Amino acid sequence: MPVAGTLEIADGRYSVRFERRLPHSVDQVWRAVSDPAVLAEWFPAEIELELREGGTVRQSFPGDIRMPPGTVTACDPPRLLEFVESSEGLPLAGAGDDRLMRYELTPDGDGCVLVFVNAFGDRAGAASFATGWETCLDALEQVLDGKEVSVPENFASLHEQYVASFGPPDGSAERGPDGWTVAFERQLPYPKDATWEALAGAAPDATALASGDAVPPGFTAGFAAGGTVTEADAPKALEFRAETDGAAAGTVRWRMEQGPGGARIHLTHTLPEQFADRRVEALAAWHARLERLADELGDGPPSRPSGRVEEFEEHYRALNG
Repeated sequence: MPVAGTLEIADGRYSVRFERRLPHSVDQVWRAVSDPAVLAEWFPAEIELELREGGTVRQSFPGDIRMPPGTVTACDPPRLLEFVESSEGLPLAGAGDDRLMRYELTPDGDGCVLVFVNAFGDRAGAASFATGWETCLDALEQVLDGKEVSVPENFASLHEQYVASFGPPDGSAERGPDGWTVAFERQLPYPKDATWEALAGAAPDATALASGDAVPPGFTAGFAAGGTVTEADAPKALEFRAETDGAAAGTVRWRMEQGPGGARIHLTHTLPEQFADRRVEALAAWHARLERLADELGDGPPSRPSGRVEEFEEHYRALNG
């Protein structure tokens, strides 16, 4: 099933775009996106908004998460509202960049067309932002229709549909003083604790992993098929010395923090020089492992076919020459 939002890229920035035809007048929809009293019915934050160019925007989310004050960058009632906020200082992965929100309304017969754009720099969060905004815009329509807002139960499933539509961010391979480092950053729609437990698998006590323990198989992939834990801080970080056929295969580090809508994974595998020509193999193996992890955490059947390592090897070989 196609998703409603699209991902666009320009000048190193990303944006998710939605277009909806609504059976309500421009004035009705304008009030719903600009009046704090109506916004409170469908948007998850409390908003204070000065409706003028240069005006101040303040948003407070549950959990006492307060966005830094933003600025209205365009305001042409009842046609256009645009504002920019910084995410600097927020306790979320990917925070630090400016994020733009833009509502544009055009009359269309007895209703109007709403075009909404959210622009940002955090590529790893794209599917999460799109999922959140689709959910919010559904709630906006329910409010406009005079219906009670229903809380969706398919956030994770919708998130994975957006991942499939946008494509997950590619892994990278960079040469450093200690060899090549393969790196991934992925946003998942599941809590850190649940993600850690899925990785730890059948380990007797996933929270008690310690230096010197054998690494649980869930944290491994490809030729980094085993090894010894060198650092563990559940559910935040795990590092291990990878081994393959009894030989050292570099250092793998998993790090997790809170991202928009769930756990943000930072994964690196530093390869010793003798494994430099296997970096494409490592990229493909870890890409497949992260994809499989998302399916393991989901409630339904896998959303993607298994055994795609060869497909990913072709992909990364093309990217890396």
